[in-house]
Amino acid sequence: MMLECIMTDEQNFTRCIKIDKIMIMNTSLNLGMYFKEAWFEAKNQSPERKIMAHFDIVEGVLNKYEGIEQDIIVPEGVHTIAAFAFYQCDTLIHIQLPQSLITIHSYAFYGCEQLQKIHIPDTVTFMGPGVFSCCSKLESVILPQGLHTLAKSLFYRCFQLQNILLPSSLRFIDHSAFGFCQSLKSIHLPHHITTIPMNAFINCLSLQEVELPSQLERIEKKAFYQCPQLHTLTLPQSVTHIEQSALQTLGPLTLISHSPLLIQPLMFDENWRLTLHRPDGHNYQFEHCFFPNIDISMWKPQVQLILLSNFLETYTDHPQSSLDYYLEACQKQKSSLLAFLIKNKKYTALHQAMEIHLFQPDELEPYFDDIQDREEKAKLMTYSQKTSDHLFDDLTRALDDLF
Repeated sequence: MMLECIMTDEQNFTRCIKIDKIMIMNTSLNLGMYFKEAWFEAKNQSPERKIMAHFDIVEGVLNKYEGIEQDIIVPEGVHTIAAFAFYQCDTLIHIQLPQSLITIHSYAFYGCEQLQKIHIPDTVTFMGPGVFSCCSKLESVILPQGLHTLAKSLFYRCFQLQNILLPSSLRFIDHSAFGFCQSLKSIHLPHHITTIPMNAFINCLSLQEVELPSQLERIEKKAFYQCPQLHTLTLPQSVTHIEQSALQTLGPLTLISHSPLLIQPLMFDENWRLTLHRPDGHNYQFEHCFFPNIDISMWKPQVQLILLSNFLETYTDHPQSSLDYYLEACQKQKSSLLAFLIKNKKYTALHQAMEIHLFQPDELEPYFDDIQDREEKAKLMTYSQKTSDHLFDDLTRALDDLF
């Protein structure tokens, strides 16, 4: 059935999805005013039509989308998406971007809360700040291979973002780029990145793995603040600067430093509260950390014991210069260190201490009753050179219980 629409006044054609023929009675009309450069796509003259409407496009610049569709195809020929073009378009779920696209300006998709996935074509060379900020259901993004910069707050508060592959061309990440991406589990930072900026991964609660680039030089303030699942981090030799609270993950951390940089307390806790005596003390412990360059005197007394324990856990990796420094520090706090290792069940460190004769067997014996782990108790008893009947009986009982 052929439908006709006769326009004689300032009516537009929004949602006229079955129009087959349009007769314009007044040729002086500004047609763009009514059509807003809508695109109509007919297939074999079928009555089913796909309407690409509701775009405000001028000379290849998409200034505004005013529709409520869930699936959108941005037409070819668009080379720029203007700032706030899809601002809080809360019905948008899927969008296809054209191969003609080059630029996406600031906050273009801000607050598109239903948007789930997006593939940005390789033709795009610039994306402004906050382009996908507050896209709370955005799960997956494919970035263009020629992109050089991740602008500030690009994925800020994208709570469901799980998968993102950063292009090898990337050279700069601005602050808060992944702030509050609470589902992001891993990320590989490309080779050319030299700075991890302030708040880059703040509050990434699920982040477990970060591969730092070999040319990395700076980690700025609160870069990994409140990333409690990030249990292991390896600093490359190139790192020369770590700012306050940059590594304050609020979780247990194994940090391996290959950098000559002096490791300092404020890198981990802005208030120097890295201590055992607090309700969440287990969240502020180092485990098997390797710090070859450190000044023990800069740390609180309780943390000094943690650092010395970590030294013993990584003893075989240390160069001679740091061995000499740490061993002297261990000697100064011998009795406190031994009590700490026993109380906190740091058996790897304790065995290493016995192997290097940091503690003598008679210094260890008074703590045997405090060791509940029978296997560890039996192993530690073998360090004793005494042959007293009492000690022999204790060792025999421990071995009998074990086997």
